Amino acid sequence: MKNLTQNQINNILKKKFNLKKSWLYNQFHEIYERNVWIYDISLEISVDKFLKFLRSEGIQGILFFPEPTFDFEKVGNKILKIEESEDFLIENISIATNNHIADLNLEWIFTFGHEEDFLISGKKYFVGRAIKYLGDVKLEESRKH
Repeated sequence: MKNLTQNQINNILKKKFNLKKSWLYNQFHEIYERNVWIYDISLEISVDKFLKFLRSEGIQGILFFPEPTFDFEKVGNKILKIEESEDFLIENISIATNNHIADLNLEWIFTFGHEEDFLISGKKYFVGRAIKYLGDVKLEESRKH
């Protein structure tokens, strides 16, 4: 686990996002090919299944960060190894705001919503494979507002 300062995560995020706009997911349609809302799954099961998917894809490290407009110094921003991610995520995801895990290059992003929903965004192929791992859940293609 590697801690990142707010400045470090902002430098990573501003490569794709406008950090002056709150709620990152409002920008996903401009950046990602496919965005799918996921419902009717618990935090624990979503973390378990999504991390299994990432392992199957050979992904070894992820970014973790809360919504950039919120200050969560207690948890902070991290680069996590997949094998240390599950316990960390279950213990530290806050429903006070959205929390995100993402590819180190922001090629995909998985949002843990503050309303007990989830959003996966990325290339069509990646998102399609990921949602198959989640099993019997309610899915809704996200549409541009």
